[in-house]
Amino acid sequence: MRQFTLVDNDVLFVANLVRNELSAVAIGAHKVDALRARLIEIAGTMDITVRRVALGGQESADSTDSVMSALRACDVIIDATADAHCFNFCAAVATESLKPLLWGEVFAGGIGGLVARVRSGHEPEPQTARNQINAWCEGHGIPALLAGFAAPYATAAGDGAALVADDAEVAIIAGHLARLATDVLIHPKESAFPVPAYAIGLRRAWIFSEPFETWPIQLAGSEPWKVEQDSASVAESLALLRELLPSAFDGQDQSSK
Repeated sequence: MRQFTLVDNDVLFVANLVRNELSAVAIGAHKVDALRARLIEIAGTMDITVRRVALGGQESADSTDSVMSALRACDVIIDATADAHCFNFCAAVATESLKPLLWGEVFAGGIGGLVARVRSGHEPEPQTARNQINAWCEGHGIPALLAGFAAPYATAAGDGAALVADDAEVAIIAGHLARLATDVLIHPKESAFPVPAYAIGLRRAWIFSEPFETWPIQLAGSEPWKVEQDSASVAESLALLRELLPSAFDGQDQSSK
């Protein structure tokens, strides 16, 4: 695997170091640029495209369409943002291009996390899968997933003490997500993982009775996904949004290799 498309508009800060592969040398740099340099340092010559764009953020229609075109060309799409807007964009591209989509989330406070995978002809479409996961949570008498807190990685314990996800907890969920990704690429039809989604506990909290308790989440639906939009209709939708919300489309996009 020597071809990557990295999408993120964020800059690395000191506070990010505790849960990031990047070192202090990269502080102040865009994460995608620093990660590109890190990957090349590890593996040598690689083909890496970087896009300093926030999917779902205030970006120009041209920038968003350019990123979506780049994602369509990927063999697998991975959303590691735990952001609903970004997930919607990734889900739309995956459904349209019939590409596998994987996503992972670290629950607030580092109590655990979620990893999930959907493939056309094996699992339901991404949005349907997401809805089923939320329904699974509600069916077990627990609230929807905890990743959407105002302060990501942080929550409060029963005694009011702050719980913050540390480097090890983020690394565990990231490792599971990476394992799912390599499985999709190496075994696109016969996966080593019989269930497409897993809730993984790292502390005794919420649904988890003890650390490392894992809940498999089965998803219903294995039919090939239906492509309801073509490239022209996507472009028309972006043009309409640009006309209706001109102030929201003033971002800049840059790419490099």
